[in-house]
Amino acid sequence: MKLRIYYFIPIVLLIFIALIYPLPYGFYTLNRFVTTFFSGLGARQTWETKRSMSYVLIFLAILFNPIFPIYLTREIWKVIDLFAVLPFLFLIFLEVRGVK
Repeated sequence: MKLRIYYFIPIVLLIFIALIYPLPYGFYTLNRFVTTFFSGLGARQTWETKRSMSYVLIFLAILFNPIFPIYLTREIWKVIDLFAVLPFLFLIFLEVRGVK
């Protein structure tokens, strides 16, 4: 059985919602790992059918990667976190609608 990203997107969304509040730095590192992993997984699964969505998810994986982090201010990251939720919500929308 193929692992589907759609089942795990609520976990990513909950992490982004929690980032609204001031949290310890370790939580932001966890967010980087989780977002990079699920962005990469989503990009791989949407590559054949929704190539433009794959490009957006690859960009998110590069932006959030924990190996070579991009250092920005906390205020900028909060805005990026708000917009990073949108591709994952779009994936849920496509799955619910049954779009292949």
